[in-house]
Amino acid sequence: MKDEFARQSFESMPLAEIVKGLGFPPDVQPMFVGVGQNNRVYDVGGEILRIPLHAEAERALEREARVLAALGPLLSTDVPRLKLRRIGTRCSRFIVDFRDKH
Repeated sequence: MKDEFARQSFESMPLAEIVKGLGFPPDVQPMFVGVGQNNRVYDVGGEILRIPLHAEAERALEREARVLAALGPLLSTDVPRLKLRRIGTRCSRFIVDFRDKH
């Protein structure tokens, strides 16, 4: 029951509201990239936006961000840096990320 509530809250916020909440210019149009087991993915003005579909996906993004942040300084290659943001009235339910290089 709890996961069903989380799933509904992830899907209830319109994409335009998420994009606006992230501070993108109003003329930037999100382009759908794909959907997987955990995230719906968009390209928003050259930035990658991943919206988790359920609570476990949110935790997985948080874990991925911590691991990549720890690895970045240790490797000689570029490692993506995830910027996690919570957007919307159900703040604890939305995490999005943008990929920058360390």
